[in-house]
Amino acid sequence: MRVHGFVRSVGVVGALLVAAAAVQAQALPSLTPDQYGQWERLGGFELDPTGRWLVSAVTRVDGDRELRLDRSTGNGESIVIEHGRFPEFSRNGAWLAYRKGVSVAEADAADGPPTPDRLGLIDLASGADSVHFPVTGFSFRDDGVWLAARGVPAADSVGGDLIIMDPATGAQTVIGNVSAFAWQDEGPLLAATLSTAWGGGNGVVVFDPDANRLSTLTSADADFVGLTWREDSSTLAVLRSIPSGSEDDEVTHDVLLWEDVESSAVRTLSGEGRSGPDGALRVTDYAGLRFSEDGRTVFVGVRPWETDASEEGEAEGRTNDEEDADGAGESDDASGSDTAAADGDDDDEVAPADVQVWHWNDDQILRAQEYRAGAIARQTLAAAWHLDGDRFVVLGRDLEEPVRIVAGGKWGVVPDYGPYLFERRFGAGTTDWYRVDVATGERTPLVEGAEFGLYAIEEESSVLAYGDGWTAIDLETLRRTPIGEGRSFTRSLADYDYPGPRPPWGVGAWIPDADQVLLYDRHDVWRADLNDGALTRITSGADEGVAYRVVNLDPDQSPFGAGVREEGTDLWFSTFGLRTKVGGYARLDGDEVRPLLERDARVTGLARAQDAD
Repeated sequence: MRVHGFVRSVGVVGALLVAAAAVQAQALPSLTPDQYGQWERLGGFELDPTGRWLVSAVTRVDGDRELRLDRSTGNGESIVIEHGRFPEFSRNGAWLAYRKGVSVAEADAADGPPTPDRLGLIDLASGADSVHFPVTGFSFRDDGVWLAARGVPAADSVGGDLIIMDPATGAQTVIGNVSAFAWQDEGPLLAATLSTAWGGGNGVVVFDPDANRLSTLTSADADFVGLTWREDSSTLAVLRSIPSGSEDDEVTHDVLLWEDVESSAVRTLSGEGRSGPDGALRVTDYAGLRFSEDGRTVFVGVRPWETDASEEGEAEGRTNDEEDADGAGESDDASGSDTAAADGDDDDEVAPADVQVWHWNDDQILRAQEYRAGAIARQTLAAAWHLDGDRFVVLGRDLEEPVRIVAGGKWGVVPDYGPYLFERRFGAGTTDWYRVDVATGERTPLVEGAEFGLYAIEEESSVLAYGDGWTAIDLETLRRTPIGEGRSFTRSLADYDYPGPRPPWGVGAWIPDADQVLLYDRHDVWRADLNDGALTRITSGADEGVAYRVVNLDPDQSPFGAGVREEGTDLWFSTFGLRTKVGGYARLDGDEVRPLLERDARVTGLARAQDAD
């Protein structure tokens, strides 16, 4: 009886569980296909310069996007900006500008060209959100008082209206036919290039919104591109096109420069008549314009003129005619088109096979050449225009071997791949490196057979090379200083199980004003002196089983790669437990590394407000 009673009890309980499960299953809603698109993914986020607001981007599976604006304290409700993107805070913390788009469904239903984005503005004091005219781009002045927004051009060949507005007062000034614009760095002025339908109105203007004064710097029936302010100055440069007159539509450019846009006359580097070791060169807009640290040198990109295809064909035709006159072409004629025509087999001719022949001696296979065709067509040789003496020096010699400008613009470093082309076909990085004198173009050997590149930045006059260890090379004296002799920074086989040499762990940051660099091993960050090679360990990752890496919090620098630090500023690190997988952040306070955050999660994206702690 007990057994039967037990069975009956279990049966009753099982029936109750099944019934409860059935009721629960009936109560839970089912996902439908039209709901799948509502899943969200968090994108980029940014603090306003004053540190009071945080804007983050959210993208849904269906393609719709929105911005969410929150107080950094976490108090209050989020301000949701539907279909918003490209947010930008004003420096004074008063405004958020963004581009207001439309939903994916609305965009798909629209006839004709895509619906342009409109300018959106949020008053951060009141939370009021207003949407204005269509725009292709916008930018606040560095002090955050004025906003410049470019409207949609009527055609590709002309510029659009540029509206310069004070959001606080509503004051506006409109400049027509603007193709590009740029605010002066830490200054009040706005420069713009004009592009008109008739060409005669093209030029460069400068506008002072505080004084409501517009000045024309130059005008011509030409295209003006590459508008560039020198950092922290009133020096401005631009490229002015000069058509070649040939059918291939290639152009060269004059470089126009005003050392002070409010007082000085224009200086011109002519784009015509430039030549290098291998023939005539044209000044392109592909590399833009750059200034040396002292502003006395302007760097541009030059490129050989392409051979005119029509002229080449005419020359080839003349050669064939001459050969035919001498009887050299009889064999081709006898076995070619004349025979086919006589037999009446024109309709049966077989089209040429779509076959690529890859030759063993090709440095790059045809597929790689096709994939890189766009980049190859825009490769340039570095050249320097020295304002003192009005000298033009071509620094590059091979389009595949770019010159990198370092040491404030006094030196360049350039790779030479030539001796190692065979090895490089199979993934090797072996390279010879040279120093280039920007003043003369003279080259001096730096490193032979380097396998891991040369580490350099624009602000530092020393470079780093890695072999069995790190070596610092002073570009002025060519003195070589081993860093921490006997200390290995090479990855182990367990950390890099690939054929060939194992690379170093990398560079964390440069400290140019102290001639120091921060280096990595598997766990720690080390401070290296570039003058005497002294090495100091900053973190204690090897003792803790944690990998420390430097975090770049400067909003004006890229968060990727080795950044630049000033001596005495805080150092921040990301931390990762190599066994525990615990992620977090730490900061160097004096000589002590203090953990700030540790989570059983992947933690990324540390950011800092530009003007607040």
